[in-house]
Amino acid sequence: AATGEPFSGVAFSTFDDRPGVVSQRLTLRNGTYDGPFEAYFANQTLSSKELYQAGRKHGRYERYFENGQLFEEGTYTEGRRTGPYRAYWESGALYEEGMYDDGRFHGPRRWYMEGRLVELVTYQHGVMEGLYERYREDGELALKGMLRAGNPCGLWIENEEPISYPSCRTAI
Repeated sequence: AATGEPFSGVAFSTFDDRPGVVSQRLTLRNGTYDGPFEAYFANQTLSSKELYQAGRKHGRYERYFENGQLFEEGTYTEGRRTGPYRAYWESGALYEEGMYDDGRFHGPRRWYMEGRLVELVTYQHGVMEGLYERYREDGELALKGMLRAGNPCGLWIENEEPISYPSCRTAI
């Protein structure tokens, strides 16, 4: 019997075209997401796993490829990404890693291909700021320099050749 009160407890949703096949499993408190949340692909493998607190993502999250392999992982604090973040290729090899602070990348962010580092970009509160490096297939450094507000500055080295940009100390 309907009471008109907001629901508290575990709830399920199904795919529109497949009634009875669960697409999401969530926990509600007084009608608001609060607790574990899981989403599923149509083949019933786990698509994502998250935690909510008072309607906002809060805690560890994981997202998956349809084959069950982990796609990305990290943490939310009061609805914003924070702390270490990692993403993976469908093979399971590391694709990307970095740190979030208050929902924005902060610090070194690295990309990988076939187990080798391809690119490193340093961020300061979501802005590309600091060291940049790009590597060739043989692992040798192809490009290196500093970024300020996302723009190259100072002396860069590309394939062992120097390139001069405006000083990193001057406004860009």
